[in-house]
Amino acid sequence: MAADKTWFEHYAARMNDQYRDHMRKKYAKHINMVASAASKDNGLRVAEIGCGAANITRLVSERIIKKSNDTIFPRYVILDSCPQMLGLARANLLAVSDHVAQLGNALDLGMSKDLMDVDVFHSHGVLEHFRDGQINVIINEQKRMASRGAQLIHYVPSAKYEKPSFGDERLMTPDQWFDICMPDDIIEFNDGYDLILKWSL
Repeated sequence: MAADKTWFEHYAARMNDQYRDHMRKKYAKHINMVASAASKDNGLRVAEIGCGAANITRLVSERIIKKSNDTIFPRYVILDSCPQMLGLARANLLAVSDHVAQLGNALDLGMSKDLMDVDVFHSHGVLEHFRDGQINVIINEQKRMASRGAQLIHYVPSAKYEKPSFGDERLMTPDQWFDICMPDDIIEFNDGYDLILKWSL
C-alpha cells in the first residue's frame, strides 16, 4: 500500500462538496445499502474500517438524517491506521454525526469497547489492498466483534476497470472474490464495474 503521507495527500485534495457529490452519485448503491442496514433500529453501532476521510460515513449519515423522523440515530465508529487521516475524517464528520474516531488496524481490532457489538461493519475501497489471507483475517475480525444479526457491507472495484485508480488495488472478478472470502452475496452495480461484498450474521 502507498505510504500514509501519499494517502493523506490523496484524500486531503478531495475534501470538498464536488467530490462528495461525485461519490454520492457513483456509489449510491453502496451508500443506500449501508444506510438501510444502519437505520433498521434506533441507536445501532456502525463502523467504517479503513475510513480514509470518512466520506462514506458522512454520506450514510446524511442519507439517514434526510429520511428519518426519529431522534435517535446510529452511533458511528471510524477506524484508520493513519493519525493524519483520522484528523481529516473527524473534520469531515463534525457537522453531521456523533462519532468515535479510533486509531487501529483492520487486521486486529483488539477488544475495543467502541468496536464491540457493532451492527454494521463497512468499508469502501479497502479489501482490495490486501492479500487473500489478510482479507479473510479482516472479515473474521469483524465477525468476531459484530453483534448478533450484524451485516458486513464492503465495496470493492471489479476487474472491469483497466487499471487501479490509486495505490496497489487488486482488480478482481466476482468469482475471484467469492473464492477468496465467500461472501453471502455479491452485488454488481455500475454495469459490473463496482461490487458490494455482503455478509449477514
